[in-house]
Amino acid sequence: MLKKILIGLGVVLGVLFSAWLRWRCFFDANKFKPKIERYVHDNYKRTLKFDGDLALSVFPRIAIALPPTTLSNLTGDRVSASLKDARISVALLPLLHSRIEVGAISIDGLTRRSNGGATAAPASTTCSNAMRRKHGGQVDCRRDAGLRDRRRRAH
Repeated sequence: MLKKILIGLGVVLGVLFSAWLRWRCFFDANKFKPKIERYVHDNYKRTLKFDGDLALSVFPRIAIALPPTTLSNLTGDRVSASLKDARISVALLPLLHSRIEVGAISIDGLTRRSNGGATAAPASTTCSNAMRRKHGGQVDCRRDAGLRDRRRRAH
């Protein structure tokens, strides 16, 4: 009986590993870059540019990481916003029940330019479920990141 259970477990793990390996070898998130850039241009009349490769991970959460990215203003002649990198992750199991549960959103080096000037956000901004639970679901990431940055400088 134990032998049958171990064989079944081995088969399941083998199939999962095989599926993961195929996905890693044959799926390229970068093939969506032109589609995303075209969508932004067609619907918002702005130019979105990724300066590197998109990175996608699946386990334990589905996550996408953005390389340095810029977004133009409406006329397309200047950069309106830029970021050094960003990452967003969603939990895998709630997707099977048609729910989206955001794990974390992390943005580093966000800069917004308006009328020739630049406004920089905190160096690193992260929102997570733990922060949301701590504050009753309402989180202003910029405010919380700013508090953390001031506490680091004070110590």
